[in-house]
Amino acid sequence: MATDEARRSGSGLLFGWIRGAAATAALVFLLGGCAHHQVGPGIPQPYAPLEAPSFGAFEDLEVDGVPLAEHLAARTFRITGNLRPVGERRGSGEPTGLEKVDDSEGITFGWAIPLSEDGYFLTAAHIIERSPRPLFLLGRLPGGEVLVEPLRVVFNSWQGLDTEELSELIPTDVAVVHVTARVPVTVRWAEPWELRPGTGLAAVGGERFWPPEVNGGRLIQTRPGVRAPGTGTGSQSIGTLVLIHDALEGYGGSGAPVMLNDGRLAGMTIGGGNWDVPVSLLDGERPEGVPDELRRIRAAAALYPDPDALERVISRDRRRMADET
Repeated sequence: MATDEARRSGSGLLFGWIRGAAATAALVFLLGGCAHHQVGPGIPQPYAPLEAPSFGAFEDLEVDGVPLAEHLAARTFRITGNLRPVGERRGSGEPTGLEKVDDSEGITFGWAIPLSEDGYFLTAAHIIERSPRPLFLLGRLPGGEVLVEPLRVVFNSWQGLDTEELSELIPTDVAVVHVTARVPVTVRWAEPWELRPGTGLAAVGGERFWPPEVNGGRLIQTRPGVRAPGTGTGSQSIGTLVLIHDALEGYGGSGAPVMLNDGRLAGMTIGGGNWDVPVSLLDGERPEGVPDELRRIRAAAALYPDPDALERVISRDRRRMADET
């Protein structure tokens, strides 16, 4: 039910209408499966939707009187690369479609999470690093207003990172972007100690451009990421935890929020792939004295960045912008 409500609430958006763009997803997959879409020039064809996990156990949950699915979808915004809005629906300010800027380049889709009312968003660094320009942010604000804004990149942890090693790229996949518009819907963070195996999670994913597909699952394992700001690979890094979860496989979810069932932010999807995890985390406690075995599973990866480090990045940028005016 909640998924249907979220779908209906976004049905008025025209973000699905893309002009001059191939719609066959050539997915460049992190960890065996990249979570944002890289789409090259070619003959337009429809996406083949993936079967999404069930939202089942979460559909009756509410956050401040709002269905959890609607709460999650309201905090999920689209990032596009090499697409610009065109036209305007009469009296609404809503674009009638999107068109490619450079026909010789592909297009990309990703997601972003609102961190502050003055327009700062969290997203995945690989979206920023690998997307053709220009970059736009698209979304629907409370009351139905459509947000369409060009992005300014504030922080990109992959900038200057000269490596192809996933073990180094994954834990640093963090970016902060900014738009000039006011954004009244933001997120509240979960505490890191709450991120325990078995915890219920709700996530956005799938190949639909808009509205976001909402899925449910659980946290399987938490792994160390970058330990603290400045201690990871490269000079640009933010402390992170890596969360392995089965709310989705990772397709179509890069930059999208992963939330606890009370609506607080647990992480940001960065990709999906095959993971070796202890059987005890999947099937319960192992018998005493019996070594834990590993089982390979298909699951998604999300990042929990250090909220304090993100706030320092944002505060520095606010001061710099104030000094320039």
